[in-house]
Amino acid sequence: MVRRLIEVDFHNQARRPSSGQIRFWLREARTAALLEELCRRYPGMARRIAGVRTAVRWAIKGKRQPVEAALRVEEDALRADDRAYWQPLRAELLRWRRGENQP
Repeated sequence: MVRRLIEVDFHNQARRPSSGQIRFWLREARTAALLEELCRRYPGMARRIAGVRTAVRWAIKGKRQPVEAALRVEEDALRADDRAYWQPLRAELLRWRRGENQP
């Protein structure tokens, strides 16, 4: 879902996006093709973001496979964070279903 939202935002961009918008796209883009396009259009900003995002480093170099690998690593980390966030809440819901949280 995030991938599609970022792509739509980029393709519906104003003629002159703000530097904040460009930074956002470079930090959040989830496809190699979009990252490569962003790096071509905004090389200066891409170089700055490359210091904190490996996928951008590879996109600047035009290396598609390493970009995709870095994006997979990012996605796996986000999924792990998401699971960790929701795990206690899911456990609590399960206890409620079983009636274990009733006074």
